[in-house]
Amino acid sequence: MELYVNKMVLQGFIASNLNVEPTKNGGKRCYFDIKIISADRKKIEYIPITLWNAYAVQFAENFNKGDNVLIEGELMRNSSADGRKYLVINAKVVRLIIPKEK
Repeated sequence: MELYVNKMVLQGFIASNLNVEPTKNGGKRCYFDIKIISADRKKIEYIPITLWNAYAVQFAENFNKGDNVLIEGELMRNSSADGRKYLVINAKVVRLIIPKEK
């Protein structure tokens, strides 16, 4: 497992369509939101996630809106075309959570 100080681990449901687009340098980027529900089920948050290059394409081909995922990555600050700043999780590893059969 890769060690780095800026590490985020989130579990939630893919809440938006998986958008893959080309980057300025010829790579690929997949971005989407995950829906995080608090332990007491009183608060819902939507967190933006970004994946890059071959991993982005592979992810978009194998995951779908509604999938329960565990995401490991790093918190990064990005800015939009209009200059607004926002936080995003730059995902390094994404795992599908499959519920145990009863």
